[in-house]
Amino acid sequence: TVSVLYCVINGSNMGDLSLDRNHFAYRADGMGILYFLGKAAGKGEYVNPYTAGACNVRVSSLSIGSLENFVMYSDRVMSASESRLVTDNVPGSWIEIELPVAVRPEGYQISHGAGRISDFSRNWALCGLELKNGVENWVVLFNHVSDCSIDVSKATQKKQWRGGWKLGRIREAFSKFRLVSTGKNSSGNDLISGVQFEIFGTLHI
Repeated sequence: TVSVLYCVINGSNMGDLSLDRNHFAYRADGMGILYFLGKAAGKGEYVNPYTAGACNVRVSSLSIGSLENFVMYSDRVMSASESRLVTDNVPGSWIEIELPVAVRPEGYQISHGAGRISDFSRNWALCGLELKNGVENWVVLFNHVSDCSIDVSKATQKKQWRGGWKLGRIREAFSKFRLVSTGKNSSGNDLISGVQFEIFGTLHI
């Protein structure tokens, strides 16, 4: 197993997570690094990795929902009313996740939250925090421009509540990631929202 020493970010306790491997390839079922952090923290039984202290979530502002919703795993697409995290309607809004170990990312997924047919993300970026020579810099890993991957259309009967994207060849490893609003969403707003965020790649121990 891979033993990952981590600090419970919201406290001073230390713990040890044992994962069965260090590579988590892109999977349609959403079982990636965050899912396995939840399994390891629950010693085989899945628990929310945020509430277990195995990751941290921050937001530029919080309008609706709670932080743990962003990394909640479910084998179904969760409804917007029960789960969705939404920032205030402010340009440049962001949702950040901090992992206990660096990851070389290969892909990610996120859900809109089933049932809500407004404010679908269209323009946003996935970024990773780079530290070079003591200077922090957010690097764009994937830039979404007018991306309609997640959408519901009465005309076409399309109902796509969840989106997934494979990233290009990324050599660096990151422990902090952000989804940043870079433009208007489907309703002309600047907020950013989501649920069931998952990331795939290789852990750097």
